[in-house]
This record gives sequence, C-alpha cells and structure tokens, in this order.
Amino acid sequence: MRCESKVTVNRDDPPTLLIHGDKDELVNFNQSQYIYDAFRTNDVTCQLIVMEGAGQGFKGEDDARAAKALVNWFDHYLAKKKT
Repeated sequence: MRCESKVTVNRDDPPTLLIHGDKDELVNFNQSQYIYDAFRTNDVTCQLIVMEGAGQGFKGEDDARAAKALVNWFDHYLAKKKT
C-alpha cells in the first residue's frame, strides 16, 4: 500500500529524522517511507529509522534508541556550532 497524498518537498527543507515502528496501527509505516523517498528524490538530508516490532510510541529499549538517535541528529544537524 502506498500513500497517495500529495507531498511538497524542496531542496531547502531542513534535515529530517523519521523514526517509525513497523507495527504502528495508527500511522501506516508507508507514510514514513513515502516522505523519506520524496526527501531522497529531492536531495534533502534525511534518515529513516525503522523500529522493528514497535507500534505507536516506543517503550523500553526502543524508547532509549529513539531518544539517542534524536539527540545525535540534533547535535549533528541542528545544534549551533561553537566558533
């Protein structure tokens, strides 16, 4: 199943991190795959982390992994660098 919604992605979009559980029953995983593909097609820096077996919201080790990925992403792409 593919998402049929229209997505506008531009090369000047900010770096984007997607973290999605492949067992999410609220938001279909294909939604993240669709926007990830659109980012890649338009040369926007992005990463998709698939949390295998996870549903909506993360718990335990999945939560820790998602939080660590978010902090690392922020530090690498979004934090103001000291000069």
